[in-house]
Amino acid sequence: MTAVTESKPANSTAASAKHGTGYKIAWFFLNNGIIIALLVEVLIFTILAKDKFFNINVAAIILQSAAAVGIIMPFYTLAMISGNVDFSTTQVGALAGTLFAVMLTYLNLPIWLAILGALLLGVGVSALNSWVVIRLRIPSLIATLVSGSVCFGLAYMLAERFGTANQVKVNVPVIRSLWTIKPFDLPIPLVVYVMLLCYIVVYILLNHTRLGSHIYALGSNAEAAIRTGINVRRLIILAFLLLALATSAANIIDNTRKLNAGPYLSPASLSSGAGIPITLVGALFAGIGLFGGTGRVEFTLIGILFFAVLAQGMAIVGFPAQFRVAVDGAAIILALMLDSIRRYMSTR
Repeated sequence: MTAVTESKPANSTAASAKHGTGYKIAWFFLNNGIIIALLVEVLIFTILAKDKFFNINVAAIILQSAAAVGIIMPFYTLAMISGNVDFSTTQVGALAGTLFAVMLTYLNLPIWLAILGALLLGVGVSALNSWVVIRLRIPSLIATLVSGSVCFGLAYMLAERFGTANQVKVNVPVIRSLWTIKPFDLPIPLVVYVMLLCYIVVYILLNHTRLGSHIYALGSNAEAAIRTGINVRRLIILAFLLLALATSAANIIDNTRKLNAGPYLSPASLSSGAGIPITLVGALFAGIGLFGGTGRVEFTLIGILFFAVLAQGMAIVGFPAQFRVAVDGAAIILALMLDSIRRYMSTR
């Protein structure tokens, strides 16, 4: 069964006939605007910076900067489509990365055991979030906001106890090789291909399996999904579990590149430190519904690339750091506005 993966009215033909050409154009831009925005963004930076921006080496840097959070994003998309917004990705990842560094560097445990410990931590947090959402019926946004705060506090305590300046040293050449090995004679590291593989897997799951259809159904209408016999609890647990595992793994990979781990070193955090994970902003920008049931995972890749291009382009052009912080804040507001407009137009 193939899932419906585009956020549009149930009867798009009737809606188009009712609202006319203007409505269709507006709806097209709302659903495909992220592609247009990325192309316009690339064009602007190419004009401003010329050869300094538009070359293969800069493209490789952009892809590399998007890789760590890009590994998280397809699974974040899956969770959001199921109707579960996770506010804890930044903090859970930071705690997993910090625990990995402590186990490896200070407890002298084998690499495989340190990785297993970090992944099990993510599994534990996902189990807690699932239990709170399913049993206590607390919205996922609130549940993950609370669990994220706890995880941040624990990560801070570990970094303060075992590290310096809230950072714990970590050096794992085997994992770091994901950033240094560049196959196919291109300046693109192996981690980028790992990221793309994650998108392919989630795309197939969402669009070409019965499980994917159930995830969309859950996000669209949980009560209707229950009545049709869908195991909603299992889907919620699966969504949180996959996201937690991806978040933990991505932070381990990113921390080995930085050679440090800590509460402030999660790739999912915005440079502005606004407290809202880039995963959420990128998903909303890409057209993933804040309340579930809609979205296309391939668009989340474009959304993350949009922010990576924005950061690299502003750095090359020479925009001051304060301006970049303001852009992050504006991106959050714009993403929320776009989601609100989509939901409004889909009900007309």
